[in-house]
Amino acid sequence: MTVPTTAFTSDDLTDSGVWTEGGSAFSNVVADQHGGNAIDFDGVNDDVDTGAQVLTSGTTGSFVIWVKTTTTATDSLFQERDTTGTGEGWYIRTIGGALQVSATSAAAGARSSQTSTLINDGAYHRIMGVVRSTTVLDVYIDGVEATYSNHSYKVNGGFTGFVSNVSKSLRVGDNSNNSLPYTGIASRPSVWTEALSAAQVLEEYDAEVALLGSPDTDIGGLGRPSFRNSMVRQNKWMRGPLRYRR
Repeated sequence: MTVPTTAFTSDDLTDSGVWTEGGSAFSNVVADQHGGNAIDFDGVNDDVDTGAQVLTSGTTGSFVIWVKTTTTATDSLFQERDTTGTGEGWYIRTIGGALQVSATSAAAGARSSQTSTLINDGAYHRIMGVVRSTTVLDVYIDGVEATYSNHSYKVNGGFTGFVSNVSKSLRVGDNSNNSLPYTGIASRPSVWTEALSAAQVLEEYDAEVALLGSPDTDIGGLGRPSFRNSMVRQNKWMRGPLRYRR
């Protein structure tokens, strides 16, 4: 089986291994023994803007991120959305300890799924949203499809497809107007323009665990998994400065 090449990936949220604000390192990077990097978001005013756009056309896409949290709030984990008011794009949010994943078109028409599976147990989880069509949006947790409280429900006019928008940008840790700051650790975001199959989602998860270590492994008492800076697969990298907001 072949997993499609990613349109975007950033190894542990950074290519350089150092998070910076205005060129200076800041304090809430968490590093493991293998030199990997994640970021511990404070739930107040931390967010990362990658400056990248990926899902700008079509009706399919897959997006994934590792998280570790105990939040019960509505927090924005990972998104690529318009900032001018329509909200066009997609997002992954925590809500009551579970997840809400949405693909949104102009005029706020959307297709969304909300899980009953919780991820706020303080352990690492790999969260993936897969937009399969204008009517189907699946959510996977640690390689397995989640259970849902509401699956692929229609909002307003529904989801009609992704579009290019100059105000869109991949962001981690908050939404586009900085009103849903995430509390917890996040690492290794990736986005595909394709809809990964259930088998490919599991293959991706198994490959990362095999290479990076169990997501719940606590190396040296650090409280973080044994991630390292390595490419899991043959990726096409989209590089560029990450913009951090505090």
